[in-house]
Amino acid sequence: MIDKRTYNRQYYQRNKEKAKAYAREYHKEHRGEANLARKAYSQTHKEQERATGKAYYQSHKEREKEQSRAYYQSHRLEYMAYFHEQRAKLKLEVLTQYCVGEKPRCPHCGITDIDVLCIDHIKDDGNKHRRQIGGLSGNSFYKWLKGNNYPKGFQVLCFNCNMKKRMNGDGQCQNQVM
Repeated sequence: MIDKRTYNRQYYQRNKEKAKAYAREYHKEHRGEANLARKAYSQTHKEQERATGKAYYQSHKEREKEQSRAYYQSHRLEYMAYFHEQRAKLKLEVLTQYCVGEKPRCPHCGITDIDVLCIDHIKDDGNKHRRQIGGLSGNSFYKWLKGNNYPKGFQVLCFNCNMKKRMNGDGQCQNQVM
């Protein structure tokens, strides 16, 4: 006499293609229900899933890293385009928060080119401030500004006006306000 588990394994081996086709069809038809059930399970078993995922990663670390590297290499251009787009969106969002008008522009010379606009510390204490927050600059600094609800003490200037303000030493840019 054969037990049920062995019988099921043998049946599956004999009818593997048929079983896979049925499973694919079933999941297509019940995708929404499966997603809801998965979300509900994840919500009630967060710690268990986190521990299981961590244990799996630890036991398959090299394979996971290799797969990740291979995937990145084969999709490198897509990754680069995606992250470039995300950085541009974040910069535009931050610059818009610190501008009075609807479109970011330098208040001194009127330049609206996002590529040359930057955030300026109004009190010229940028070096001191960067040391306090851990040396953040560029995209990391924009994330910090957003994460801290856009604190006061910053303004938008173009790179030229920012440098002129710094070089003059008096915190003023000599360009006329447009």
